Amino acid sequence: MVIPGFPQKRQKGTCFCVKSNSITRTIYVYANNLPAAILNQYTELSNLVNGVDVRITLFLEQAKFMTKAAYAIANIQAFGKHSKPFADMYARVLRNKFAASIRVWAPSDTRSKSICDRQYQLRKIVSPMQLAGSQVSRQADSAKWALIDGKNTVCFTTNDYTATDKRTPGAAVCLKNAGVYNAFRTAAFNLQCKLKFIYFSIRLNQ
Repeated sequence: MVIPGFPQKRQKGTCFCVKSNSITRTIYVYANNLPAAILNQYTELSNLVNGVDVRITLFLEQAKFMTKAAYAIANIQAFGKHSKPFADMYARVLRNKFAASIRVWAPSDTRSKSICDRQYQLRKIVSPMQLAGSQVSRQADSAKWALIDGKNTVCFTTNDYTATDKRTPGAAVCLKNAGVYNAFRTAAFNLQCKLKFIYFSIRLNQ
């Protein structure tokens, strides 16, 4: 959604209403940076509460959620990354996890270009673009999102598409919804994608 004049940089968001009696709660105990010997010594922690798991947080975490109401079905995936793997949120995480081409709208630098010569492409959306009747510039917009082509999915992220952002921890929340996807896709039709052509010169010996 776009709120004219507020906030200053026209941040966008998607709102959900969830009834409290529709929420299923699962309790997790997270253990991080602990030696395996200690975790093995205290495995009984997992039995303190029925259904509790002991987990070690990874450099890259993925979780899936799905609503069960027939009138409001929504599939949501959440991704997180730490700084140590030097993983790009868009090219390395989202494009690979979904095995699909993606369109990216996020602050970017000249080093981070569109990737057009792969099976799954990464294409930057041309700035400025028209969204909900307003002209939006990439560098003046705080919103960061990506469209997953062929999946009806929109991902809202915390990361820029820059070379230095590979070292920045971040997260992405991806919503599979055809209506939301098509609304963003209408604005994201103009893409940066320069194909490289290689010419070969052949000499024939006569």
